Amino acid sequence: MKFPSINFSNLRPLRFLMAALLLAFLWIGSAVPSWAGVSSPSQGEDALKQIQKDSEQVLRGGPPSLEDVQAKAQEGINEVQGGADKEKMKNPANSQGSTSVEEKIKEGMDNIRDIFNP
Repeated sequence: MKFPSINFSNLRPLRFLMAALLLAFLWIGSAVPSWAGVSSPSQGEDALKQIQKDSEQVLRGGPPSLEDVQAKAQEGINEVQGGADKEKMKNPANSQGSTSVEEKIKEGMDNIRDIFNP
């Protein structure tokens, strides 16, 4: 039985092209995360200033009383975070139409079962 021979010297330009593409993808991939983080330099500055004021007040006056902590906690999600980014958080009111992880796994398993058992 005679096997067809492959002339590997003909594949050398293809290997060079594949290596060049891989290096290009790695180079671009290392630069893309820095593009994704572009934002306004003043964005978030107000929240940090308020956190700094609260921290300095605690350092000057000692630990807050239980009533102060409870009152601050009632302002938002918790004492530390307050009401910051409350609209971005997931809760039952804004996630009624989403599917749970369990449902996604079941759908994926059904798709795999359909592929292997036609």
